[in-house]
Amino acid sequence: MSFLNRFSFYFIGVLFGCLILYVSLKGRDKPLSFNYFPNSRVKSHLINSDILISTETLCKVNCMNLDTMLLDHYILDGKIDFKKSEIRGFDVKTYYLFYEINNKDVHFFKFQTNGDKVELVDLFISPIPPNINQSWHVNCPDCF
Repeated sequence: MSFLNRFSFYFIGVLFGCLILYVSLKGRDKPLSFNYFPNSRVKSHLINSDILISTETLCKVNCMNLDTMLLDHYILDGKIDFKKSEIRGFDVKTYYLFYEINNKDVHFFKFQTNGDKVELVDLFISPIPPNINQSWHVNCPDCF
């Protein structure tokens, strides 16, 4: 088999592989995402799940003039604090997500996941630098 013949078989195989790859990726509804790091995996899970919000937390969100429609934005731009989160050895996993607003305050969102169920449990405010131990709860006269 001559070099030209081997090269033509190789080239036809590469073209055929590229065609299959193009057709399979073109037909996707969602773009591909590669969530290799834990922070990206948790945020992807939170965004792709329906988030239940407790009435007390909803009241705190309203008192702080935050928008629940922008919750996906807060999750994408926020960071998961794995040191404070309760993950290993717990059936209900608790994640603390902090989101910095205007370089003034840091808002902590406390999420709990149990399988596919995701719930926004609580909301805290902390001055910069973020420290959940020195954070304070939102005291609103309308909240419980």
